[in-house]
Amino acid sequence: MGLCRGGNLLLGMSALMLALENYFLLATIPILYIAAITMISRGEVVGGNRAAIRYAAFMYAIVVISICLIAAYFEGRYFLQALGFIILFAFLIYRPLIKALQKPEPINIRNSVKTGVISLIVMDAAV
Repeated sequence: MGLCRGGNLLLGMSALMLALENYFLLATIPILYIAAITMISRGEVVGGNRAAIRYAAFMYAIVVISICLIAAYFEGRYFLQALGFIILFAFLIYRPLIKALQKPEPINIRNSVKTGVISLIVMDAAV
């Protein structure tokens, strides 16, 4: 699923060949993000283990830091506008994830997965 999301991003960038050549590494961000959501979703039915949720939180951190670095490098003077979306994105994904980490019950994990998928929209706005 993450590869499809990354491929979709590359397909959209292929309309402008120069963008594809310069920004193809951006596709790794949604791939890593969807991998983290998939890792969380393994415990959606019977409850999850905390180790998988911790690892997913680490992957989320890599995604958020990567988006910050990309926004600072490519956006330049628009970094503050991008920073608002980055903060919103981090808040949206970490709030239910922390709840799922504290109590790895199916309902908390389900909410974390659902919020993660919906937050793709905010992640796209941040990038």
